Amino acid sequence: MDGAAGRKPGLRDGVTLFLREGRRLCMGDSGSEAPDGEARLVVAMIAYQAGKLDGFTALYAELAGDLERFFVGTAGREVAEDLVQDAFLEIHRSRRTYRAPKPVRPWVFGLAWNVLRRHRRAAWRRRRREEAAGAALARSTEASRRDRPLFDAGDLQEALRRLPATRREAWVLHHQHGWSFPEIAARLAIGVDAAKLRSSRAMRSLRRVLGVAQPQERAAGCDYEKGDPRG
Repeated sequence: MDGAAGRKPGLRDGVTLFLREGRRLCMGDSGSEAPDGEARLVVAMIAYQAGKLDGFTALYAELAGDLERFFVGTAGREVAEDLVQDAFLEIHRSRRTYRAPKPVRPWVFGLAWNVLRRHRRAAWRRRRREEAAGAALARSTEASRRDRPLFDAGDLQEALRRLPATRREAWVLHHQHGWSFPEIAARLAIGVDAAKLRSSRAMRSLRRVLGVAQPQERAAGCDYEKGDPRG
């Protein structure tokens, strides 16, 4: 496939088309000044400035096809029709600035070039907004994923229910009610080391059941491999 066929229209293409169209339409096919088609446009433009509908109708019939080809070549077929309408709206707004008997087509294509520049600026800003919104959504999704709890309260209660009663009681008193290990030992009539051991073993069991990774190092004072045989 020809490489130029699939290339997206760019700024250089627009300038080339603009200059080529303006030169051809001003000079005519023979290179002579004020061809008949341009003369008709001057008459139509004067009528349009005077508020006559026939003037606009004639302008549209002469220029719509040329403008569409210009926008297809510079902006793409999918937006060309909308840009033609924008160009005619610009012609209407600027009609008082035209000075007869100057050629109409170069004046019109100058306005069309302004329409094209505005379209490109708007498209660029729209892409920037979409990219920023996409990045913000990705950040929000990642933050919500990080902040989402690994398990809910129901999971924890079910995991606690599965623990031996001795381990469960020591863990609940320490981690949920905030009791110190000496207080737990006194409550359960066991040694302080045994209270720590039961709570530590309960924590390891909960992590395993809930799928939470075990810490790389044991907390100081919680490594009690020997202790209460009931823990």
